[in-house]
Amino acid sequence: MMVMPQPDSLQASKVPFSGELIEPEAVAFSFHEPGWFFLAGCILAGIFVLITHRIKRRKRWAYRRQALALLKKVPRRFSAPATQIIAINQILKRVAMTTYGREQVAGLYGGDWLEFLRRETPKAQWDDSFEWLTKAAYLPSQKLTELSESMAESIRSWASEWIRHHGNV
Repeated sequence: MMVMPQPDSLQASKVPFSGELIEPEAVAFSFHEPGWFFLAGCILAGIFVLITHRIKRRKRWAYRRQALALLKKVPRRFSAPATQIIAINQILKRVAMTTYGREQVAGLYGGDWLEFLRRETPKAQWDDSFEWLTKAAYLPSQKLTELSESMAESIRSWASEWIRHHGNV
């Protein structure tokens, strides 16, 4: 095997290792640099925007919380299912007028009112028994005996979902 002669420049770069490593100077670290102030400002601005958004949303949805509180106060025991359904319908009407305006909602009744409720929240599952919302106030008492506690409870839970999700179409 034949060894090729190396040029002088390569031989000169081969400095014998003396065993000592040359360490660079330590980089000075401080939180007083401008980058840290910028980062802190961005984080504080983000927190401020998030808190402001939450406060506005809480104020904007205050009527929903009030309506849900009213819905919980509708007596379940010691009152006829028809009475419960009438009260639930009144709460729904108040919420709808608050959200969509008196002009758009006040004149709705019967099938138009039910269609409005159905249209404004596709998230809540619709059941045919919800037609009692419009019938309960106008039927004679002997016809109201068809109403059961389970119907009133299903209407109550649907109304709760409607209050939470209406307008989020």
